[in-house]
Amino acid sequence: FNVDAVTEVTCGEPAETIDLIQLIVGKSLVESEQHRSGRRFRMLETVRQYAQSKLTETGEAARLNDRHLDWMATLITRYEELLGEDRHLEAMALINDDQHNLRAALDWSAASGRADAGLDLIVRSDGWWRNTLNMTEALDRAAELYERADAELDPVLRVRALTSMAFFTTYIPGRADVGAAYVAASRAALDDIDDEVERLRLRIMSNITRVGRPDPDVGAELDELLAEAHRLGTDDDLQLLHFLSVWHLDDDPETSLRYATECQQESSSRGNAVSVAHGHEVLANALTATGDLTRARSHLHDALRGYLDTNHVGCGMHCLESIAWWAAAGPEADNGRQLLGLADAIRSSQQRQIHWLESHPHHAAISLCGIPDELDPSETDLDQAVELAFQLLE
Repeated sequence: FNVDAVTEVTCGEPAETIDLIQLIVGKSLVESEQHRSGRRFRMLETVRQYAQSKLTETGEAARLNDRHLDWMATLITRYEELLGEDRHLEAMALINDDQHNLRAALDWSAASGRADAGLDLIVRSDGWWRNTLNMTEALDRAAELYERADAELDPVLRVRALTSMAFFTTYIPGRADVGAAYVAASRAALDDIDDEVERLRLRIMSNITRVGRPDPDVGAELDELLAEAHRLGTDDDLQLLHFLSVWHLDDDPETSLRYATECQQESSSRGNAVSVAHGHEVLANALTATGDLTRARSHLHDALRGYLDTNHVGCGMHCLESIAWWAAAGPEADNGRQLLGLADAIRSSQQRQIHWLESHPHHAAISLCGIPDELDPSETDLDQAVELAFQLLE
């Protein structure tokens, strides 16, 4: 934690808070360390347990836990603002630094009757959960909070929660049926949304999880939504162009390429770094499907570089699979299969913690911690996968 967090949660004055923290640091009750974002502090577990018991005795625990939950909501709002400003590195680092506080706030929301507040935290931070490949934990926590939430849950939050949970299932083997049930429930709840733009975006979210499922109605609905996005003048067309390209990839590569080309052109014209990288990947996949491997190579290189430079791990993982598919379609088939094996092994390892290290030559040295014993860590080395991908693209 940092001084600002303590000040907000305790309603203290900054100067007084600093003096108190320095006092308990001096008594070795709290450890202090210099962090990239400033000085941070860590309470020893035994001290934490003792302090919690004292707060419970005085009746202050619930009040402070509530304030901690509210402070976490403010931090997530700042995370959303940073994403909106295309500052993905800072946004991810913001939650990375306080991920233990996020989990503590979620625990309290489940235990205290504030499940809707906890559910809102997960929904608004779902990009962080996916970006750090913690989808199983996110899904389990969200499902528990959804079950505990009030029956009169805000309609927008209800749909967003159901859609986020469905999206999480797409990353987790064996959860397809569960995901389909969440999709159906979210679509049924759309009728409760009055605002046109909000309803459009929620419909788009619900279709994200349907693109990879055997549903013949998806393509027509995506076209309908694209026309609606143009009518309302929203910026949601990029997502829709991407999903239309994916939808037609197998059965109509030329149509897929048409949507992908428009997606890449629109992405590049708008300047958002992650969107630009995404546009390159979408176009590369369509080019691979049509057999134009030379042009696909260039766009895959730009896509992977863009994801790594913006610290977008989840998209970077998907891009590795796109590169493997591209390599398998040409003379590098053996290396493509090796890369795909690395990516699959990384995806299948659960409960990992990911840290990006700026010192890596590709700006993306990643250490994977807590890999299950049954997986050989050498087979889940994302550094190795990144290196291999760039070798293939040279």
